[in-house]
Amino acid sequence: ALRSGMKYVGLATDDFHGNLDSIGGWIMVSAISLTPADLIDAIKSGSFYSTTGPEIYDFYVNGKKAYAKTSPVREISFISYPQRGTNFQSPPGAYLHKATAVLDNRVDFVRLEITDVHGKKAWSNPIFIN
Repeated sequence: ALRSGMKYVGLATDDFHGNLDSIGGWIMVSAISLTPADLIDAIKSGSFYSTTGPEIYDFYVNGKKAYAKTSPVREISFISYPQRGTNFQSPPGAYLHKATAVLDNRVDFVRLEITDVHGKKAWSNPIFIN
């Protein structure tokens, strides 16, 4: 949908069916305050990311570079189109906690996907470039 020009955000939820199935996915919201109104406004504007555990501390674009700061992870992927993105992987026994990607001039959006050592993931919403 993003490649066809549609502007969507992603949303993780927990499909809870009992104690062994809890805390599968959730969103982390960046809101002005924790009031219901501010939380809803932040969600409507896409100011959140989806996760099953890892944390995205910062993700932004400045010029033709995308920057990310995360909790310790084994993989940081900047996903874009048409370039398809840039992927960084930690060496065995090490962790990544930041990365920078140079964006192709044709890129319309970039989003972040990270994976921790347990295979848990977090996904940002896209940042639209043009």
